[in-house]
Amino acid sequence: MTTYSVSRVKTFLDNPWKHWCKYLAGYKEKQDPEVTQYMDRGTYFHRGMELLAQSKGKMTQEDLYAKLREIYAESGFLEEAKLSGELAIDRYLSEGEPVDFEKIIETEHQVYYDLPNGHQFTGIIDAVIQNDDGTVTIVDYKTHSTAPTDDEYRYSLQGNLYMYVYTQLGYNVRDMIFDCVNPKIKLTGRNYKRKTIRLVYNEYRTKDFFDQFVHLVDLIESDPEFKLYIPGKSGHKPDAYDYLYKVYIGEMMEDLDEFIEKNFQKGLTVQPKNDRIALLGYPAIHYKEESND
Repeated sequence: MTTYSVSRVKTFLDNPWKHWCKYLAGYKEKQDPEVTQYMDRGTYFHRGMELLAQSKGKMTQEDLYAKLREIYAESGFLEEAKLSGELAIDRYLSEGEPVDFEKIIETEHQVYYDLPNGHQFTGIIDAVIQNDDGTVTIVDYKTHSTAPTDDEYRYSLQGNLYMYVYTQLGYNVRDMIFDCVNPKIKLTGRNYKRKTIRLVYNEYRTKDFFDQFVHLVDLIESDPEFKLYIPGKSGHKPDAYDYLYKVYIGEMMEDLDEFIEKNFQKGLTVQPKNDRIALLGYPAIHYKEESND
């Protein structure tokens, strides 16, 4: 049995090469704060929202930020990431109405659900609100530098799959809220600060997204060695997986093993990396500069 998340399936759809490297070959990109600061600020923001929920909204912002600084003192997070995370919390609390923290019954809850094909779905729910009418609202916090459109989430795999699974687990799901906050320190022109997108539960839509998720898992499982490289869209900043592909096919003149050693850490669930890299189907290209000695 293999466990699949929305992010894993989306990685497969975006770039099968990256999916193969990350989830099957076990190459996990080493964490460089300069590269991960945008992810780190989201982590910082999410932890802040979790602490607010645990205090039922009674923790002051001063105490909250002091606690966050204590938690992430040795994290390696850049100061800019921490400041952006705090700014996102500021904007969440000051721009529009925040959720009723006293009604939150779950925070950062990891859910598991068995799929009909023998595999498993997992996802992390930021918060679940108990409504007065006995229904629940699922909440997901997002940090976006540009305002997302409503349809990006209304027809998102994440939103519809989460609502379907929670319904199957016995919750009376009314809707799901995507609370999006702009964490950028400097705003210009029409930059938004906060936007809330509400996704109303629809039995047929959520079931269709669940069925398609299962089909995608079947597709991945049917050919584990499918690893077509798909370059990122316009604006995509190349990551270590992009460069790994270029090193492998010889477009970047670096030694393959040394590049892997420098940029990746070994995963926990797969074969030794030299065995896995051999499964690429091509003779591994090794490049070393000739010595002048």
